[in-house]
Amino acid sequence: MLKRFAIVMSIFFVLAFLLSMFFPSAMELTKTLVIDNNSEVVQQQVNKFELNQLLSFDVDEKIEWKLLENENKTSLTANLTLNFSFYPLAKFKGFFAKEELEKTFSAKIDSLKLLIENLPKIHSVKVEKKFISKTQWYLSIRDTVNQMVMSNIHGKMYAKINQFMDANNIVSDAAPIVIYHLWTDTIVDVEAGIPILDSIEINDPTIRLNKRVPTNVVTAIHYGAYDRIPETYFGINEWMRKNQVYVTGPPWEAYITDPVKEENPENWQTAIFFPIE
Repeated sequence: MLKRFAIVMSIFFVLAFLLSMFFPSAMELTKTLVIDNNSEVVQQQVNKFELNQLLSFDVDEKIEWKLLENENKTSLTANLTLNFSFYPLAKFKGFFAKEELEKTFSAKIDSLKLLIENLPKIHSVKVEKKFISKTQWYLSIRDTVNQMVMSNIHGKMYAKINQFMDANNIVSDAAPIVIYHLWTDTIVDVEAGIPILDSIEINDPTIRLNKRVPTNVVTAIHYGAYDRIPETYFGINEWMRKNQVYVTGPPWEAYITDPVKEENPENWQTAIFFPIE
């Protein structure tokens, strides 16, 4: 009986293998849709997108994207190639599960569209070149920190400066600023400052008195949450590249909107400045 069973199973596998030769060794799935956001934002999310395996076992999956922007909307085409190679089981499963695979793939791309369209909308970057003629004094704290603790470092610095200002009856005449002297993959050299009316004497070793001298700048307003600021920096950098300007120092940000008074991040405004020749 065992011998007969082994013979039958051998014949079955041979027939299955021969039959699988007539099944396609690859399958392509395509999905095209229009996303209500610009191509830069769509590209950023596409780069983060993880498809995961559509089948329950390893299959070579390759996905290609095509983006076309029109009036701040993006046509996105996702083309997925499933390579079954010469594995009979993969060919069989792929062939008979094609309809289910198409539904699953379509649902994953639809979820990407929903994610992107639910992101806060950022206004188009309007870049300007101007001259700042006023000397601005400010009190600041500077430190080099790991990127992992960047989320709360500004608040701690501002709290200490404000405590010093309250104790010495010092008032501010402009929005708080942050200067990024250095930014790498691991560390950030950051300086948080609060502008004041005039120069004063400092009796705190951790707080500095600095000034921003008159200078030409390239500037733009970032609208929205802070975690989307890199998009506005990208717009400024592109403008400077096209206009061939020379940056003379580190950029700084001025926080026009106080998050304590305005809780909705979509209403926040942050001015970004690059000093230039």
